[in-house]
Amino acid sequence: MRPIAVVSTPGQNGAIAGMPVSSQPTPRMEEFTLPWPWIVAVLAVQAPFGWIAIKVWDPTRPLVALGFIALIVLYVWLPLWGFRVSVSSQGLDVYRSMHKVRWDDVTGARLKSFLGSRYLLLQRPRGRTVSVPLYLVSHRKIEEALRDWAPKGHPVEICLTSL
Repeated sequence: MRPIAVVSTPGQNGAIAGMPVSSQPTPRMEEFTLPWPWIVAVLAVQAPFGWIAIKVWDPTRPLVALGFIALIVLYVWLPLWGFRVSVSSQGLDVYRSMHKVRWDDVTGARLKSFLGSRYLLLQRPRGRTVSVPLYLVSHRKIEEALRDWAPKGHPVEICLTSL
């Protein structure tokens, strides 16, 4: 019988104190979101649209103001709510279920940079290529989570191991 290691200090290696390491609860998924500085920047850049929508509101021409409100929803709400990636043993949930990618659907992976932001492009045999933003944050880097959750020898693991 294999001895079970017991963690004695709270929080050591993310473990629960006094609980055997072998019975530690494992997360079902990890979720990554926009970093706070990006959220503040999105709100600061889009604030003038809200001010303009209020100023141009005219009961006789509501379509103009509604157009600005649509821009606010598109450029503020969507990035703040929708830019999320969930990583699990099943695969990836990119942009709040806009793209559900199973690990076995991915045939290739490569890194790409656009305006200084890094992306992981996932190639699939059916459907289009999915870009996973690597600037999203959680308690650890998204690259580490992708490497850990991807099956051994998977194109994502191979691509990110080369970093």
